[in-house]
Amino acid sequence: MNTSLAQAYQALLNDQPKLRIRDAARLLNSSEAELLQTQEGVTRLRPEIAELLKAMPSLGKTMVLTRNEHCVHEKTGTWKPPQIGRHASLALGDIDLRMFLSGWRHVLAQSRQAGARALHSIQFFNAHGEAILKVYAQDEDLGPYQALVQRFSAPELPSIVAEPKAAPQPVVQAPVDVEALSADWAKLQDTHDFYGLLRKYKVQRLLAFELCPAFAKKVEVDMDAFLRAAAELGLPIMVFVSNPGNIQIHTGPVKKILTMGDWVNVMDPAFNLHLNTQGISQIWRVRKPTSDGDVNSLEIYAQDGSTIAMLFGARKEGKHELAAWRGLLAKLAPCPWDAA
Repeated sequence: MNTSLAQAYQALLNDQPKLRIRDAARLLNSSEAELLQTQEGVTRLRPEIAELLKAMPSLGKTMVLTRNEHCVHEKTGTWKPPQIGRHASLALGDIDLRMFLSGWRHVLAQSRQAGARALHSIQFFNAHGEAILKVYAQDEDLGPYQALVQRFSAPELPSIVAEPKAAPQPVVQAPVDVEALSADWAKLQDTHDFYGLLRKYKVQRLLAFELCPAFAKKVEVDMDAFLRAAAELGLPIMVFVSNPGNIQIHTGPVKKILTMGDWVNVMDPAFNLHLNTQGISQIWRVRKPTSDGDVNSLEIYAQDGSTIAMLFGARKEGKHELAAWRGLLAKLAPCPWDAA
C-alpha cells in the first residue's frame, strides 16, 4: 500500500470531508484507481470483466453509476443477464448499459462507512485508472455481494499503476463532400446508422452538425427549465450519459428537479442525474430520419468536444416519436423543421 498517498488523501479529507475521490486523485496527481486501492476495505478483483458482469444479476437490487467530467448518472434497479459481444456488450432492463469492454482493465471492491450508511461496491476502471462503472449493492442481504468478492478476489495481483495518457494529437479533417453527406443523412433508416454515416465520410460529429443545418442546429437551452418542463408534463424521456467505456441510459419520466449552484439535479427514487452546467460549451438539436419518422435529440457537449449527455423522447422501435417530446423541443429549443 502507498502509505504516503493514503496519508495525503486523509489530510485532504480532514480539510474537505465531502471531497469526492475523483477530485482528490486529481489534486494528488494520482488516478482514482491508484488512490482507491490505498484505502481500508478495498479488495483487488481479477479483471475477468465478462464473468463479473454476468454475475451482477446475483446482487439483486443495485445502484449503478456512470460519469464523465461534467455529468453523473445513477440508476437503481436489478440486472438482467448482460449480452456480451465482441465489440459492444449490452445490459437491458432497469439497468440499461452499452459497454465497450476492450478498455476495461482493473476492478476493485470496496466496503466502507459513509456516515450512517454502509456502502458496498464493485468498481471498474480503465488503463488510466479512470472509473468506467461503479455498482453498489442495495439489498439488505449482502451474501451474494460477499460471495462475488470472494470468488474474484485476487490479492496476489500487483498494485495498480495507471498508464499515462498520450498527449492529444491534432485532428486533421479531410475535405467533406457536404452535398453527399446531407443526402445520405436524409436517407437514414435508423438512429444507429448515424455512426456509420460519420465513418463513411470520415467527419467529426460536431463538424457534421455544422455542415448540415437541415438536420442540426446549435441552440441555447436552460437545462433546469427544460427538465422542469419535462417533469411537469410527466413526459417519459431517455437520458444517455457516457464515458469512453460505457453508456448508461435512463428511460422514463423525471420528477424532482433541484438546482444547487451550477448543478442541475434529478433526484428521483430510482434515477439521479447531476449535470454541471458550467461544463457545457454547446447544445445541439439534432434530427435523424428513421423508418418510423424523424427522431429528435438534444445533445450536450463540453469545450473539448466530448459528449456530456444526450436526451431523447422515450421511444420503442416501430413507434413514432412522442408528440409531447417534439412539442417540448419546439418550445424550448426551436428549429426551422418544427414548422414542417
